[in-house]
Amino acid sequence: MVLRRVRSVLHARLGAAAVDHYMSHLYPVPGQEIMPLTDVLPGSTEPPDAVGEFQVNLIKKMAELQSPLIGWKVTPPTYELVKFLRPTEEICTPLFVGTRMFNGAAIEGVKAQHVSAGIVLELDASADDITPERVDTIVTAFYPAIEILGSRFPYYPPNVNNFVCDQASHARFVLGSPVPLDRVHSGLSQHGFVLLCDDVPVQVGFGKYCLSNPLNAAVSAVRYAKSLNIPVPARTLVLCSGVCGRVQAKNAKYDVNFGPYGSVSCTLKL
Repeated sequence: MVLRRVRSVLHARLGAAAVDHYMSHLYPVPGQEIMPLTDVLPGSTEPPDAVGEFQVNLIKKMAELQSPLIGWKVTPPTYELVKFLRPTEEICTPLFVGTRMFNGAAIEGVKAQHVSAGIVLELDASADDITPERVDTIVTAFYPAIEILGSRFPYYPPNVNNFVCDQASHARFVLGSPVPLDRVHSGLSQHGFVLLCDDVPVQVGFGKYCLSNPLNAAVSAVRYAKSLNIPVPARTLVLCSGVCGRVQAKNAKYDVNFGPYGSVSCTLKL
């Protein structure tokens, strides 16, 4: 019995099979038997390339489901959401079109645990040549954003590899209106913004909380994509996570106010 269980777990972790089992957590079907994610996703003892292989297979599977890759989320190792797992560097995870929503969206039917503010950058067609020195010529726009967080684990992933493969607990993100970067790049790191829940301020954030400067996240995202041989086309998005503390999700209206740089809102129904 134990040997059968071990063989089942090993099979679940092989290539595309792991993604197929993970999809049953993303899109559960009533009555369907679901394997625990700790038996499905690459764990703490497995090499980093196992995580990359899982992400590549996930990107392929989501494309088959008409939810293609549109960008990357970058989570700094200092963010409260992940720092107790002790990552040694920033974490890059794929963003899919099915999780993107727009200003004023009503969000329901999603496993939501927390809500936070985000900063989203848009890259131009020359992103493959990105460097820290010329990143501001490649990032063309910035969007105020809200991120909905919800792990597919019963509560939280037990290790960094599980966290990465579970898309850094990403569930949805909501975009405001784009702002040309030449209006904001000199002040994006230091400019403060406010997260409100039902018009009550609940968190304050700054761009500098993501790798000292959100533009650094763009460099990390492109380099990571290239390490997996994933193209970075024009209009790729980079969600800079960790720029604001998270709050417990509840039925409410959420707003993020960036002052002169705009705002974004959504309504969450659990």
